[in-house]
This record gives sequence, structure tokens and C-alpha cells, in this order.
Amino acid sequence: MQAAELIQTDSLHYKTERHDGEAVAPWVPQDMLNSIRSLGIVNPLLISEDWEGELYVYIGNQRLAAARMLGIGQVPCRFVNSQEEVEAALAEYDDA
Repeated sequence: MQAAELIQTDSLHYKTERHDGEAVAPWVPQDMLNSIRSLGIVNPLLISEDWEGELYVYIGNQRLAAARMLGIGQVPCRFVNSQEEVEAALAEYDDA
């Protein structure tokens, strides 16, 4: 698994749909906001690049929204290019 790299929050776009097709609202629970305020973002966002070079958050939309609300300019991200890479990253998070 590749190491996380810091990406500017203003260069990341929210993914517009979840797996079930519902629209993603960048609503952030207060406990998540408090956690990120005190600990920072522990698990990197999983992002992918589209064919035009735009960066989209695959997993971590709420963490991105929290970072923006808190004025955090960069967030740790991992690029994923396949479902296998997403599953491997999620398994790694579960083991941590």
C-alpha cells in the first residue's frame, strides 16, 4: 500500500453519490469534528483522479468537510485505482 500524501483541501471534490446512489451531504457529526480538532485526520482519505485530472474523494467526504470547517489546508490522502486497493486500505484501517 502506498504511503499517504498531503493534498490541498481546495483541490479535492466531494463524491456526489454513495454506493447506494444517495447524494452525499458533507454533514459532519459534532463528535467527528471534535476528534479531528484534537487529533487531526488519523486515517487518510481515499481519492481517485478522473480522466480530466480532477481529484475526487472516494472515501472520506465527512473528514474533508470537517477539515474545511476547521480551516485545515491539507489532508492526508491515498490514491486508489481499483476496488481491490479500496478494500486493502479499508482492511488496513480495521487492523489499526
